[in-house]
Amino acid sequence: MITVNIYYTGRNGSACAFTEEMVARIAALRGKYDLHMKVERFDSSGNGIPEKDREFIR
Repeated sequence: MITVNIYYTGRNGSACAFTEEMVARIAALRGKYDLHMKVERFDSSGNGIPEKDREFIR
């Protein structure tokens, strides 16, 4: 198992834009190599995992 935590910061949404591009590439590679993920989400709101994030989890 490989665990990676990456924290990006930027200005005017640049970190979010970069992360969205990176996630798209990771998703493509995940499909290419038939990888599956274990997801741990830390959220103190108690709302659970948003539906848009559930779609990404494989």
